[in-house]
Amino acid sequence: IGSYLQENGYEVRICDMSVSHINIEKVFDEFRPDVVGISLSSVKHIEGATEVSKKLHKKGVPIVWGGTFCDVCDPQIVFDGADADYLSFCEGEATWLEIMQTLENGGDLRKLKGIAYRDDNGKAVVTAQREFVDLTKLPLLDYTLVDVKAYSQYLYGCSNLVYVYLSKGCPSKCTFCVNQVTHRCTYRRRELEHFMKETEILVKQYGVDGLYFCDELCFKNKEQVYEVCDAFEKSGLKFFWGFQTRIGILGEEEFRRCYECGCRWVDFGIESGSKEQLAIMKKGIPYEKIEPPFELCDKLGIISLANFIVGLPGETEEQLMETVNLANRIKATQCSFLQYCISPNTVMSQKAIDDGL
Repeated sequence: IGSYLQENGYEVRICDMSVSHINIEKVFDEFRPDVVGISLSSVKHIEGATEVSKKLHKKGVPIVWGGTFCDVCDPQIVFDGADADYLSFCEGEATWLEIMQTLENGGDLRKLKGIAYRDDNGKAVVTAQREFVDLTKLPLLDYTLVDVKAYSQYLYGCSNLVYVYLSKGCPSKCTFCVNQVTHRCTYRRRELEHFMKETEILVKQYGVDGLYFCDELCFKNKEQVYEVCDAFEKSGLKFFWGFQTRIGILGEEEFRRCYECGCRWVDFGIESGSKEQLAIMKKGIPYEKIEPPFELCDKLGIISLANFIVGLPGETEEQLMETVNLANRIKATQCSFLQYCISPNTVMSQKAIDDGL
């Protein structure tokens, strides 16, 4: 969002209180923004966001909340507990550009798509859904807006690893996932040429030696694997990388090609060892294809990460043990077990409510 606004002539300041201690009022007084946006990815951020909103509201500027938390929660509930003037849903690039243009021209923000506001009676009003932005039209990410070093990690043999993205969304319809709300089960990719320019900046200017693709689905098909690997190889840049994928998309030739071009870890979302639970989740995984990718990664020297969810609504002890047994069988380098936490506005959460769970 910041890069997009700067590309269109607006000055931006990003304050990330998760990576550094910030006196937000001091920053505000120095920068004097016309509008403040606060991002919340989960319910854990409400307290901090509310505190910041109350401090900055006294400065007389509109406060806009956005992020995944706002996407999936009832706007009325958010407004009732938040000191925010507007909510921005899902993608923010185009919405925020229109917010700035509207404020600049003295217009009415309530007429914009993709937001919510309170009417005169305090009731939440949600405007029309906004169309997706064309990812190929977005500018290069401007890394001068943040302290890249503050985000680097020592991980998987990399001493300066950062997270990047090449695509948004996922075409799958997993019943536990908020993707159906945030990305409407749509998969879109950025321009690979743009991504490679950003990669060059990260490697050459910031000394990054590891890229972790945080895409929900990095590669939709095998062709995209070879396209990216060819670009990495042609660039001559030296770095390791890894990505998230689904079972059944890539085979031995693709994993081998990835390894040749610097891939050293792959993150798999399995979720459950129970066929019944996988069917309920609409995971779409061919059960017989779960184990082979881990054997391949073990053979090639790629770190494999297997992710499971436990405590699913209605999950039985027998189904839980099926998950444990599968985790013991596969040759994963690491297995992680996430306690299921209901995300509002998902198919699974609604079913849990209907079933009285």
